[in-house]
Parts: sequence; structure tokens; C-alpha cells
Amino acid sequence: MRYNFFFLLLISVILNATVNINTADKNELMKLPYIGEKKSQRIIDYRTKYGNFRNVEELTNVSGIGDKTLEKLRPLITINSHNQKEDNSLRFAKDLNSKININLASGSELKMISSLGDKARKIMRYRNKHYFVDIDELRYIGVSQEDLDSLKDFITTKIDVNMISCEEFLKLKFFEKKFLEDIAFYKKKKIRIKKSFLQKRFEEYNIDKNLRKLLFVKDEE
Repeated sequence: MRYNFFFLLLISVILNATVNINTADKNELMKLPYIGEKKSQRIIDYRTKYGNFRNVEELTNVSGIGDKTLEKLRPLITINSHNQKEDNSLRFAKDLNSKININLASGSELKMISSLGDKARKIMRYRNKHYFVDIDELRYIGVSQEDLDSLKDFITTKIDVNMISCEEFLKLKFFEKKFLEDIAFYKKKKIRIKKSFLQKRFEEYNIDKNLRKLLFVKDEE
């Protein structure tokens, strides 16, 4: 007998029993609707290969999990510990072996970083006109060199094309829409983007040189 999704959602809300997809073992993942034994193992294999999920949207990079499944899972899953403190955001990023992207982070996420908290609005206004190509550009909005030096291991401006979700990728500002849709077409098919492919698309769509610096793919092992 198949569990009713809305019943599971109600129980989850009542118990606040969201599943942390970065820490859950196979049995815990299998308790989620639409995630059986095979998909739970794929999630664990993905974490082992690429590190922890940086956002729940990244779950669509796992084979067999698409946008529709993600939307049904979204109320039931998280990537954060319930007792995570805001002032631990940089340590948390280091533990995840990832960096906070100042071009993608929300205002609330930026405020969690003590050295940038009071600059969050300025960062958001700056991003309305152009992306930060390099973290040194934070000096333009009043971030001191001392703070930049302390932050350089925890923040980034670069976007890994294979790691960002299709949903987030299609929302990138300043890139030509057709370019984004072209890349997203292959991402939705779970086809890993290669460096040579990305370079060809840069040329084909005549992408600005500064924007090209923002997107990258990790070298194949």
C-alpha cells in the first residue's frame, strides 16, 4: 500500500521531522516518499563523490530525481542541522567542503556572515547591476582588506555548472537566455557538462569575457 503524500507531509510538519539529506543514512532516506532503495543509494553515492549538498535544488543532479519529485520532497528535506547557529555559517561552509557564493546567496544568508552582515543590502544592490567577478570587488562596497583575507577561504564568486541546479542556473542574470536554456537542456538529461563544451557555447553565444569567468566545470578525473 502506497503512503499518501499529504499524510506524510502533515506528519512531517507536526513533528518537524525534516530529513537532512547531508547526514541521513540509507534507511532514513528511504523513509521519504518517492525515494526507494536505489535512489537513496544514489544520493549517498553523490555525496561521497561530490561532497554534501549545498542546497536542496542540487538533489535534481541525482539520477531519477527531477524537478517534480523535488517539489514534493521540498517540505520534507533540509541541508541544515536544526540547531545550527547563525554565527557558525563559515565553519559550516568549511565542514561542507564548499564555499558561500556571494553572487547566489540570499540576503539572509549573507547576513549570517559576520564580516558581511551589515553589507548584505549593498551586495544585493551591486548584484542588481552586475555580478562580482572576483571577491576583491567587495572592497567597492566597503569591505576591508582584513575582512577579505579572513573570508577568502569561505566565499566565492565562481559557479560550477555541473553542481548548480537547473532551476538556479536558468535564473542567472546577465547571461543570454538562449545560452542558459541550451546548457540547461543537457543538465536536465543528467549529462555532465565538459569544459570544451562550455567553451564552445561561450563562443557560439558571444558571452562577455567577465561573465565567462564566473562559470566553470571541474576537470574530469
